[in-house]
Amino acid sequence: MVPFSERYGFKPRKVIQKDFMDEKLRNGLWNAVYTTFFASVNAYEWFKYSSDTRELRNFIMFLWTEFFGKQLDHKPSSWDDYVKFVRNFFSNSKFYDVYDFIEFCANEYKDEDKIEYFKTRCNLVLEKERAAYRFVGDFLTHVTSDTECDEIENALNSPELVSKHLNEALRLYADRQEPDYRLSVKESLTAVEGMVSVLCGKPTALASLEKIPNQFDFNLFQSVLVTSSLRMLKEISISINSMESTLHDKVESEDALIVLVTSSTMINFLKGKLSKVRAT
Repeated sequence: MVPFSERYGFKPRKVIQKDFMDEKLRNGLWNAVYTTFFASVNAYEWFKYSSDTRELRNFIMFLWTEFFGKQLDHKPSSWDDYVKFVRNFFSNSKFYDVYDFIEFCANEYKDEDKIEYFKTRCNLVLEKERAAYRFVGDFLTHVTSDTECDEIENALNSPELVSKHLNEALRLYADRQEPDYRLSVKESLTAVEGMVSVLCGKPTALASLEKIPNQFDFNLFQSVLVTSSLRMLKEISISINSMESTLHDKVESEDALIVLVTSSTMINFLKGKLSKVRAT
């Protein structure tokens, strides 16, 4: 919710935080980290080496060596010193290093319930503080609206034939070091093919997707919408396949995001249709 003072112009409305991170955003993300990983353990429990702390202890050591790149024999001697070290990193690092840290945590910690809580908590902070990123699946992704985020998230909860390609499209798009937008587009389109194959009960190539509305009980509006959308995706596929691999930089991040969101929307629509077919 936009605060009263911003709604009525007493304070300027916050700009979207894309290339920076203000104190409130940084503090909110730290609180998510602290409550998920650190708050449930005190120095005494850590010293006991109990089975309750084994998983967290393994993760902490993994963070120390694999994320921070430190030597094991130079690790902090106490739990409080370790928490202080991570807090100092969090407070003083560049904004993109903070995002690297929370994404690393979301991908490497093995307790799925805790990670779902962590990602939800982070997304609430990111939305409240108007950050340009959200967790979608396991990756922090640049989004222009929460609606886009929801479409992709819902589409990821699909049969494996679909989700594996959509997850790869998301990974290729969200990779901040070496993004491959051309391959991201191809994976998004393959995910749509997968969803149609699930719907039809047999492998279906993108080239023949325009015939799909004739095989199911679509009304006129749905038929026009699906036909035009699938035709557009087919044209994109043809264009992508005609490009030389050395020209992949001609596909920009905005292009990959449009295809990712459009493909996710189509997948969600077809999932709904599949549910109705199975219910009859």
